[in-house]
Amino acid sequence: MTKINCFFITIYCAFTLANCIAQGKTVFKKPEDTVRYSDTVVNINYGVRMFDKYNNILGGDSIRNCRNYACQGWVEDFYENGKTLHKGFYIEGILNSYKNFYPDGTLEREFKNKSLVKSELTTYHPNGNIRTKGVFVEGSSLIYEEYYETGQLEYMEENHKSMEYYVSTKSFYSTGTQESILLLTNPKKLTFSKVEYHENGTIREQGELFFNKNNMDYYKSGKWSYFDETSKLTHETLYENGKSIKTINY
Repeated sequence: MTKINCFFITIYCAFTLANCIAQGKTVFKKPEDTVRYSDTVVNINYGVRMFDKYNNILGGDSIRNCRNYACQGWVEDFYENGKTLHKGFYIEGILNSYKNFYPDGTLEREFKNKSLVKSELTTYHPNGNIRTKGVFVEGSSLIYEEYYETGQLEYMEENHKSMEYYVSTKSFYSTGTQESILLLTNPKKLTFSKVEYHENGTIREQGELFFNKNNMDYYKSGKWSYFDETSKLTHETLYENGKSIKTINY
């Protein structure tokens, strides 16, 4: 499917969805009256992913059929226990917005189109706490966050609008202590400051990275300092194009 076709389908989806809601036509259809799904559709690490292939905004490339025709409007799927598994709004078999659920009825994920180019996806742990949150622009991740099952933030990243490199990344231990931080310091030279921490909160290492557009990767540059858990400087290393040139031990 070309980008032009996807664009017009997205416009059509938005207007059709708005029209249905305005007229109170939230009518759910069952694609297959006899189909019920077991709880094995829930992956312990990734949740319910079986409908992702119908979400072309996030890379899906399949068309869903309802009784031999491309699904249109609201479609609902169920677990064997009668609980709702999936509620999705389809246009020509393509998902425009949807919610998936765990077998006990807890929300597993929710996808929303916020505009013609912007969308949001939030997934949840079985206990109801957020698992991941993502903001997407034209299908590419602009902001992404991951959470521990406790609800504690584990990782977050913000990408440049070009989607080529980070603006910042942060990671945290399960205790909430910061594990690392990466910040864009010079947008023209594409240099970054990077700090990693021990679990007790003291600095493990710090220095500068640069982003190489040729191979789309980050490399250490200049002097990097390394510390033990008592904050004692153990050694310093000089890097050039990601390669260690000289190390001084203390």
